[in-house]
Amino acid sequence: LTLKQAMLCSYTRGSVVANNVPNGKMAAVGLSWEEANKRCPENVYVACDNSIDSVTISGLEEDMIKFMEKLKSENVFVHEVMGHKFKPFHTKFIKSASDKIIEKLRNVIPKPNKRSSKWL
Repeated sequence: LTLKQAMLCSYTRGSVVANNVPNGKMAAVGLSWEEANKRCPENVYVACDNSIDSVTISGLEEDMIKFMEKLKSENVFVHEVMGHKFKPFHTKFIKSASDKIIEKLRNVIPKPNKRSSKWL
């Protein structure tokens, strides 16, 4: 990529995500992967398996707020990772932006180079 293309790729990704993905939250919680997957409500997903008793969850803002409060009321460790205007990466909600990003990137990089053998 040229420097200009790299900058436009970054800008494109940011602007498409900002305008097409709903706000969310992310938090580290003191649950195992299995327990978190059983307990996560609709629109909340286990995003990262941190350790045997810690995962990161991500989801839509209102659903995350309710679930975090529920966990806190049960004395489960909860630490919000990101503040306001966070986008729920590691969830199905990011998919809504992927097709738009690819479409716009075709204009930014009209003739992409093939990967060299060192990348395969």
